Formats: sequence, structure tokens, C-alpha cells
Amino acid sequence: MLWYFKTCKKLTMDLKYLKHLARSGSTFIHPKGFEATDLLISKLDIKPSDNILEIGCGTGGTLIEIINRFGIKVTAVEILDEMIKAAEEKLKSLKLTDRAEIISIKPGEKCPFENNSFNKIYAESVLGFQDKAGMEFIFSEVKRLLKPNGLLIINDALWKQGVPENIVNKITEQAYKDFGLAHASPSNIDLDGMISIAGICGLRKTEIVNLDLVAGNGTLSEFKNKSAQSENKFSIINFINSLKFKFKLKKHSGSGNYVTSYLISFAPF
Repeated sequence: MLWYFKTCKKLTMDLKYLKHLARSGSTFIHPKGFEATDLLISKLDIKPSDNILEIGCGTGGTLIEIINRFGIKVTAVEILDEMIKAAEEKLKSLKLTDRAEIISIKPGEKCPFENNSFNKIYAESVLGFQDKAGMEFIFSEVKRLLKPNGLLIINDALWKQGVPENIVNKITEQAYKDFGLAHASPSNIDLDGMISIAGICGLRKTEIVNLDLVAGNGTLSEFKNKSAQSENKFSIINFINSLKFKFKLKKHSGSGNYVTSYLISFAPF
């Protein structure tokens, strides 16, 4: 989930949609869902000795998948209390609490780890939503935390190249009102822009996979619509909120035409 967020045109990114998904117990709430996660895990090439960090663990779906597959411990940071609570409940029910450490941090706060602490870091739906300052901050933190031969892999949605600024601003402003978050970066950052920012922060891209070609043709909005309905926890409030967001998602269905999802690998220079 999001890690660093600011404001856009006096609209606060309050993450109300993500909080709803957390309370509903939804998992793999990122572009292309489990298919993208499965590919990300395979690209991580996890070894028993790996020290792994997840930035923005959400409800814990990916870290639990890694723990179950490889039997290793995973460290994570997350800013939303609702997400942490949901993830910890899942870990407890699966008797995996000793295999994961989830640390709550504030938006824009540095991770409480020493330099060169991890050899592998991953994030899903974290960097793509950031403005330029937020993206620079996270990439700089990753560079600080990664070992010299380390690896970062992200799964994110970015604006397609050449989307006009006025369209980005219009879509973003409405998304902030309806969901409390943007479909992609408020700074209109596309793939080349992200790679450039990473490079300034000391990270070079090593591989790019266009998830729209690999993991199906559903748009970002369509995936959100499906995830909103795949709830593990039923309550009247969750049900009503799901209906409200379903209506709003239909209004945003065209936004997916301007966004593309990628799996991108980076390594330190």
C-alpha cells in the first residue's frame, strides 16, 4: 500500500478506499492481483538466507504467500493501522506470527533499519501512486537499505506515455474525492520518468515486464471492482460501502485507458 503521501489541489489522500478494503479483508489489492504477485515472487528468486523487506504490506497476502512457499521470515512496513490489523489477524489464524514482523511507520518517515540491511526489497502499488517528491524519497530509502548486490522489484500502475497534464489532473482530482487516492502518480510520471527518478537515487532498472501483456487485459479500475467484491469479512457497513465504491468505480472505468501496469526490477549502481 501507499507509504508516503501528500496533498493534491488541497485534496487529502486519505486512503478511504484502501481502509475499506482492509476492513473487508481483501487480499492482493494491486494491479493484476495474484497473477502479478506470483510473477513478482518468481522474479525475487528467494533463497533461505535472504533478508527480505516488503514496503507497504497491505493485508499481508504477499508476505504470507512467501512465508508459506519458502518458510523464511519477512519484514514489512505499513502506514495504515487497518492494514496492519488485517495482516496480523491472518498471520495469527495461520499460526505464522513468528515468521513475520510488521512495523507501523508514519507517512514520509524513514524505515527503522540500518543501512544495507536487506538484500531483497519488494513493493506492490506503492511507488506508482506517489508524487515526484514521494517517489524520490522511497527510492532513496531503498538505495540506503539495500545491500550493494541487492534487488528491488515493484508491481505498479503508471501513466502511459504522452497522457496530457490536464487529463491526469482531472482524473486524479476526481479519484481523490471518490477513493482518497489516485489511480497513478499525481505528478504524471510514466515508465521513463520513474526509471529516471530511480537513476537519480542510485538505482538502475534491470528488467521490465508489461503486466497488461502478461497477466490479462483487465484495467486498474476493473481489478479494484473485483477486489471490492471479494470480501472475507461481512458486515452491513462493509456491504454498504462496497456498493458505494462499486458505483464510483463504474464512473472511473475509463481511467484504465490511460494507465499501464508494470513489474520492474532495480539494482544499485
